[in-house]
Amino acid sequence: MRRKEKKKIFDINNTNKKTLNIIGVTLSIIIIIIITVYYSLNMNREYINGDKKLPFLIEKNTIITVLDGKRKTLENDKENEMLEIGIIDDIYIDLKLNDEKNNKIKSIVLDKFDIKNEFEDVKKIKIVPITENIVENKDGTNENNDKIEFKIENKNNEENSKIRVGFRLYHEKISEKKIKKDEIVTYGKGLIENNNDIEKYNLSKINFDINIIMDNNEEYKTNMAIDKVGMERKEFGLFKEENEKKVKIVKKYLQN
Repeated sequence: MRRKEKKKIFDINNTNKKTLNIIGVTLSIIIIIIITVYYSLNMNREYINGDKKLPFLIEKNTIITVLDGKRKTLENDKENEMLEIGIIDDIYIDLKLNDEKNNKIKSIVLDKFDIKNEFEDVKKIKIVPITENIVENKDGTNENNDKIEFKIENKNNEENSKIRVGFRLYHEKISEKKIKKDEIVTYGKGLIENNNDIEKYNLSKINFDINIIMDNNEEYKTNMAIDKVGMERKEFGLFKEENEKKVKIVKKYLQN
């Protein structure tokens, strides 16, 4: 007797489900690939300062150097005092928004400070902010010279289009000078002309990172290097201003 062969019955509904599942998985993979490629193209993208695609422009950095002094009493000397001379470097970064109506900066973080000068112990240099809207560290200090964060307040559009942040480098006791107790000391020109030690401190090189966080959480990062060599002598100190046209700016990530 012949064995009856069972007829193969195709379940059309089940086949359609499998096909739809395969199509769904394939589409999901394609979407993931597209998203990955999109974010890869936007992450770590380099721009040159001034690119129209950037929401801001770093216009310039300015460094102003002046002298400071502390009077110290001398033992067994009723007529004279010792003047300990220090140097203050005020450094400013000026930014301008390309479209202040649609672009807002939420905060600016300065970190990874690196100061080089063979003539001084750079570990003794203090770094403190000199502009408003500072986000303080937990202990309220910046003893390790590690990071300064500025919270940018959005005012009206015109005021918000230009932003300036700055910090101060304080070099304590670079020199000293005996003076009369009643002598009036003019900080700046007079001490600069009569103190050769000050010239050594104009060989400093300052390097740090600037992190700019926008309101939409786009984050941009650049490095700024400032060389004090070549500063112009002014009536009350030294001054240097540089445009930052060639600075590279990296878009760290995009989050919408």
